Amino acid sequence: MRAETVRVFVQHAPNEPGTRERAAVQGVLDLLKSFDVEILTGGETGSEAEFRAKFRPSTGLAWSPRNLRMVQLGMLDAADALVMVRTGPSEAAAMEAAYNLFAGRRAPMFFALWKGAGAPSGMLCGLEEYCEAEYVEFERAEQLAGRLAEFLERAAEQRQESERQMIRIMEHLVA
Repeated sequence: MRAETVRVFVQHAPNEPGTRERAAVQGVLDLLKSFDVEILTGGETGSEAEFRAKFRPSTGLAWSPRNLRMVQLGMLDAADALVMVRTGPSEAAAMEAAYNLFAGRRAPMFFALWKGAGAPSGMLCGLEEYCEAEYVEFERAEQLAGRLAEFLERAAEQRQESERQMIRIMEHLVA
């Protein structure tokens, strides 16, 4: 059992109310809520308009592309794991994955691929050579439960090992 809660960054495209895509994303978020994790990006999906309306109250900043990037990059830096819920193509997913791999912590990534969305291509496929990356197709979020639980456990172990390494380095510097 892990000592600290795993911090999870969840990436998904905004979805309009009543769509199957929104239900798929919310299903994954609800599944994550059943684990002992902190969802850095919040536990509810929404449309672009809903997201913008919540931005200032949740961050204290006016919505702008610059402020959005600043907030998102800060959450990526804090994340122990990324869960990428793909319901369709997303520019943000490619940017956030690239940041994680080449400028961030190289946190492990779990790609939940909704069956209606198709497999990722281009920058989002074959990332295993850079960090732990797992790709799992699903129709219903419950189908992800076992694999996601195992992924989160590995992410917790990686976080603990990273913390132990940092302690050893600090002890060496102080000695």
